[in-house]
Amino acid sequence: MKLKNLLKNKSYLQKVIFVGCLSLVVCLSGVLVAEATQNAGYGYGYSSQGYAYGYGYWTEETSTLAISYSASSVEAGDAITITATFGSAVAGTPDININLSGTANDTAYTAMTGSGTTWTYSYTAASITANEIAIVNVRTINGLGDTPTPSNNTFTITASSGGSGGGGGSATATSTTQTETAIPEAAIEGDVYEGERPAEPATDEVDEQAETEAETLYERITGEASDGSESSADIVNFIAYGTPSTMKLGSGERAGVVNSFRAAFGRVPTSDLDWQDIIKIANGRWPSQTNEAAEALASETFKTIYLREPNMDSPSDNAAVTVMAYGLRPADRNLDSERAAINIFRNIFKKSPESATEWDAVRAIAYSGATR
Repeated sequence: MKLKNLLKNKSYLQKVIFVGCLSLVVCLSGVLVAEATQNAGYGYGYSSQGYAYGYGYWTEETSTLAISYSASSVEAGDAITITATFGSAVAGTPDININLSGTANDTAYTAMTGSGTTWTYSYTAASITANEIAIVNVRTINGLGDTPTPSNNTFTITASSGGSGGGGGSATATSTTQTETAIPEAAIEGDVYEGERPAEPATDEVDEQAETEAETLYERITGEASDGSESSADIVNFIAYGTPSTMKLGSGERAGVVNSFRAAFGRVPTSDLDWQDIIKIANGRWPSQTNEAAEALASETFKTIYLREPNMDSPSDNAAVTVMAYGLRPADRNLDSERAAINIFRNIFKKSPESATEWDAVRAIAYSGATR
């Protein structure tokens, strides 16, 4: 009877098995180093005789992490306190990073302050020209720990000038059904932006701070510093100053457009045709150039999200695949739809969006109108 009760008690049995495995190694070698990952179900020990593995929960069956904020939204340049509350005490010091939809203004992983189960971080909101959703990521043991998926890991940063936040949306975090399509109907092939490309600003319009930030973003996108060549200068000027039809985007979002182009075509823009497609992508229009590999990858992502093959004769499905492949930006942003789309992405992929293609998938969910 005792044995039967033991077998029914899964948590206790796991601990017994783990201790038994480690004890066996101790008997064999006499010297054992034991390790365990934070909030993980696995532990292991090793000695000169080899490894022993065990399976046991250290503090709780299902680890939890809740994130809260001193305010639900914050204006650019103001401070907000972010609190991470774990279900059990954390080993070491957890790190936090803040991720925005463009490549600009992301905060690298930084140590939080606190102890036990409660940790805080004071964040000064980035300087932005359009409202943004910030995603909070927390990790333990420099990413080696098994950190639970947090609840409530987004907040809104509003542009100091009021931004372009948009109204309420109809997206839901429990379904990929969207009833609002913000990709414009005019998003078709055509040379509507022919001749529009970045240019050097007039002497009295030079913004050294904007150019410095743009050079930093250029390095993040390409992995190397701007060398002053014509191609790199075009990208820096585009990010810093924009063009007539892309002034509505912030510098970070313009950098994101360049990054989406790079992800789709494996290079940064150099030719007039490249820049024509950059401008089209920024305005939510189909690019003239295509990449079969990028579209094939987007189709696979579509199937993962919508659990079916895309029908390219359907305007919504076609828009979803194209947005994922090339990063088309919506004509009008809707932060409620984007926030819901982020939650849908996290539910499907069990992670927050980080790369250019992952953010493009979020845009497809939010704006394409495709449904399961």
